[in-house]
Amino acid sequence: FNRADASSPGASWQVVQGAAPVANNRVTVSGTYTDAVVSGVSVLNSDVSVWVNVSGGGTRVGGLVSRYQDASNRYFGGLVNRNGVVSAEIWRLVNGVGTLLVSQVVSGGTGTLRLVTEGTHLQLYFNGVLSVQVNDSSLTSAGGVGFRINLGSVDDFEASQFVPLPDAPAGVSASDGALPDRVTVTWQGVSGATGYEVWRSTGLSSETATRIAEGVTGTSYEDTTATAGTVYQYWVKTVSNGLTSAFSVLDSGYAGTLQTGLPFVDGFNRADASSPGASWQVVQG
Repeated sequence: FNRADASSPGASWQVVQGAAPVANNRVTVSGTYTDAVVSGVSVLNSDVSVWVNVSGGGTRVGGLVSRYQDASNRYFGGLVNRNGVVSAEIWRLVNGVGTLLVSQVVSGGTGTLRLVTEGTHLQLYFNGVLSVQVNDSSLTSAGGVGFRINLGSVDDFEASQFVPLPDAPAGVSASDGALPDRVTVTWQGVSGATGYEVWRSTGLSSETATRIAEGVTGTSYEDTTATAGTVYQYWVKTVSNGLTSAFSVLDSGYAGTLQTGLPFVDGFNRADASSPGASWQVVQG
């Protein structure tokens, strides 16, 4: 808002309620509820931030709007100052009915707010600290992003589309000795996936895993590099639109037959006896 004083915030904005005059490089409102959204923008998942000042007496409201459909349907995340007690709050407005979803008292009425809307999850940060979060499935369509204020100032608005990572595959299963020279790894498909990666380790931590396949388009993979008798842990990742998911839940598998009872060490450090002990089978002599 670093421009000349004006009666509106400019052509990039649509003031859908009230008035949003620019004065001293900020939008300053004096008692009338004002909603403004970025013109021509409609997104489902968003990450928006704004500097806000709602310090002072009376009831002061200032913050961010996401999934704006119309004056009766939207999410709001911001600061509410009720006679000096300031809370970070997330509200929903559906068919004109407002519902407070979550609230937490915070210190101060001036600072930077950030509202992240992803799927059914909403998070509100104040001065870089997560203040409140909530899950809500009332508004599931893409909508506008912007700000809402009734008494105070907003400045330094930023918005970006938040692209969530794809889900990791579920139901990962690796075969246990079903084939003598390979392990078959299968999993459940993920909607929107363009491919999958298969990872393997002899340890239980994904940090030690090595990617053994990428660009897998189906929901199974034959690991022909597995050494017979060795137990491996397998993970699968989803790839979608250039983004890669987190690791799936692991499953163990092996090729061939496991050699049980090994490694085995016996120093025969025990009392004299007629046989080497219960761990041994004397098959001759």
